[in-house]
Amino acid sequence: MEQCRKKRIFCCFLKIGLHREGIHVCRKERSFALHTSGCVTIDKSEPSNETAWYRLTAEQVFEALGSGESGLTSEESKARVDRYGYNELTFKKRSALVRFLMQFKSPLIYILIASAAITSALSLWAGAEMWMDTMVIVAVVIANTIIGYIQEGKAEASVEALLKMMTPECTVVRDGGEAVIPAKELVPGDVVILEGGDKVPADLRLFHTKNMSADEAAITGESVPVTKHTDPVAGKATIADQRCMVFSGTFVTKGVGQGIVVGTGEQAEIGRIAKLIKETEKIVTPLTRKMEEFTRFLIIAILSITVINFALAIWFEYGMVYAFLASMSLAVAAIPEGLPAVMTMALAIGVTA
Repeated sequence: MEQCRKKRIFCCFLKIGLHREGIHVCRKERSFALHTSGCVTIDKSEPSNETAWYRLTAEQVFEALGSGESGLTSEESKARVDRYGYNELTFKKRSALVRFLMQFKSPLIYILIASAAITSALSLWAGAEMWMDTMVIVAVVIANTIIGYIQEGKAEASVEALLKMMTPECTVVRDGGEAVIPAKELVPGDVVILEGGDKVPADLRLFHTKNMSADEAAITGESVPVTKHTDPVAGKATIADQRCMVFSGTFVTKGVGQGIVVGTGEQAEIGRIAKLIKETEKIVTPLTRKMEEFTRFLIIAILSITVINFALAIWFEYGMVYAFLASMSLAVAAIPEGLPAVMTMALAIGVTA
């Protein structure tokens, strides 16, 4: 007990001494940092776009990633490819047929399809002249399906546009010399050489620049090229303010520079954006919720009215066939065939406005 108490007292005096010297100690598993101005952690476990690379000096980034200005060896790069994967975005695209069939997943569409089936059956076997009703209902269903199909296609096209922003080749320092390799083989720790006009192949922490500017409109929306430097940025900075970083999918407008890869694939900023697009869940909006409630009410109301009308027809001694035809005609007339198409077009116009 006495020994433990002495150890605690020693640790307290040690922390007080470090605090007086302006040194803050951060304790984190597999992480360390000693700074005179604040505390920044370096996670040696695995590079991530959550790590504040822009707050670290180039030397600290090299040490964290086990690399240097001479880059990686071919053997080390192959080992890191197995560990981190290729520098590419994966997107499982739905087939056109599946996307088309998903447009029929709506209770109101089910009602319209059932109505079209009933009217066509009555026209065929009961002699009712309801072909015009059938064609109108089918046309509304097809129009609603096409509009929804096109809108979902535009959403998937946005992810495909991100995939096209990945550059095919890049210049790296490999085995102590310059080499041109496929960009998908980049791994964290690689040193990339950039010149004016190059597309940035991955997220890089710059350690050498000369009159370098980058167009980051694809990531930040800034229309003016941003001047880049190698000094770390203090505090929490947005992507637009991380002047010592360049990001995958952006362009070098002028100058030259070198940087160490800190994020590839889905660990890069453009990968994070693509991942958010893919993982975005379809939320139920108030309008959609109201439409579902209205559809349930409509189904109950139509079925109730149909049953009551059929019962009254039988009560007043009408024929069974006549009572059935009248009840089905009433049910079809009560269905708002144009509602799904009108709602879909209104939402589409609202998005593009």
